[in-house]
Amino acid sequence: MPRLLNQTEVLLYIVSFSLLSVGCGVTAPSVSLVTSRPTMKVSDWPFWQDVKVESDDYDKVWTTVLDILSEQSAIAVLEKQSGYIQTEWKNRIDKSFNDEWRFTAKILPDQNLVRVGFESRWVDTREYVSRIYADDQSLWKQVIREIEDRL
Repeated sequence: MPRLLNQTEVLLYIVSFSLLSVGCGVTAPSVSLVTSRPTMKVSDWPFWQDVKVESDDYDKVWTTVLDILSEQSAIAVLEKQSGYIQTEWKNRIDKSFNDEWRFTAKILPDQNLVRVGFESRWVDTREYVSRIYADDQSLWKQVIREIEDRL
């Protein structure tokens, strides 16, 4: 025959169950999960960023920028004398969006600058997007950081 609970045990079970079911009357702190990445509005395309380079060696700068951009996409335009490189349009790897992007670079040796242009547009309409990601994970920031690191 099973043992019957005494009054103290019954009272403990009732109190424990009550506290668990109402949460002791204390509300848990609200936790806000960040589910979206920071973005920034862009109205002029390409979106340009200047990268200061230390090297005065034009061939080294040219080769390095060409290497970095060709790691991202096939090269569409290549004009070494004018310092102009442009990639082909490439669809985003994340298929939840139907957009494509490309890079343009202008090497300005007299200013020790590489001007990097980024463009992003919708595949269906060919209209430029109005906002781009603005965090360290964004592709354009990764390319700029790579140029800074290597030059």
